[in-house]
Amino acid sequence: MPPSSSLIVPPLLGAFLGGRQAITSSSARARLATAGHLFRLRGYSLVDRMVVADQSVWSGGFVAGGQEWRLCYYPKGEDINKPGIVSAFLSRVRGGVEISASYRISILDRDGNPAYSSTVGPSLYKYFTTKGSGSADLVSTEELKVAAERLVDDEDCLNIRCDVNVLSFDKEADELRTDDGCTEGTTKNYSESEYTIQ
Repeated sequence: MPPSSSLIVPPLLGAFLGGRQAITSSSARARLATAGHLFRLRGYSLVDRMVVADQSVWSGGFVAGGQEWRLCYYPKGEDINKPGIVSAFLSRVRGGVEISASYRISILDRDGNPAYSSTVGPSLYKYFTTKGSGSADLVSTEELKVAAERLVDDEDCLNIRCDVNVLSFDKEADELRTDDGCTEGTTKNYSESEYTIQ
């Protein structure tokens, strides 16, 4: 009795099938997209007086890596049980594609330079999730209050910048070839995946 074909390594299987080994190949190209978004929080003095812990302010939407994102900013902290730390996180508007992303959030000074920054990720955004893991803790609310004079501009506006890196994969055309170089539409026996980083 000949051995089971499932136990034969691909080169031997080709010989066993008469010298014509069917091999499929596929590839996915990794791409890194970068984008930046400036969120201007107007009326900051009112925000400072009235906003409480666990209350958020959302930016408008922006696109990075083919996905729409929004920045969620907590002027008095995200956790009501641990108030006092200004924080923020990046949220994907809708799911549907699994991607990974990293981001850096910065509170800018009056000259547009980062005064307080925090980096999060890379984090995995699964198919139907909109928030990755982790939030950016930026500065204590007390320190921000002291520093407001050099951060808040003449229009009572606090500027927050978000820089995003999104990794995605583009699938490329599949081929099925035999060991004599011919392309065939037969059942695959051996598959191979290739990731090209650029």
